[in-house]
Amino acid sequence: MKKGQGSDDALRPELASPEWNELTDAIASFAEIHKSHKALTHGDYKSIVLTNRQLVFEREFEGERIWIGLNAEDKAYHAHFNGADAGTATDLLRGEQVPLNGGYQMPPFGYFIWKLS
Repeated sequence: MKKGQGSDDALRPELASPEWNELTDAIASFAEIHKSHKALTHGDYKSIVLTNRQLVFEREFEGERIWIGLNAEDKAYHAHFNGADAGTATDLLRGEQVPLNGGYQMPPFGYFIWKLS
């Protein structure tokens, strides 16, 4: 498809009936977490892990610390947190406690949103 004379309507066809699926479930979860934690809207940014295919960063505001991580590779990656890994975190997507001592094994194409305690 090509962009028409001054219009890109052909590139963005109308959805006759939007469908709810796994992607919309994930986006809804992300949006709810974003609304519920001021650190994600007002917090300072700090890089924790940064490689060509992995990212873990922190947002902190008024004592609330949230870590967001992504492994954009098709194999697992062991993230070392360089001394920032004391204690545990609560996985805000799954509701589970995550021990952080010794780093964390990120699954292939995995992601997380954690609240540190």
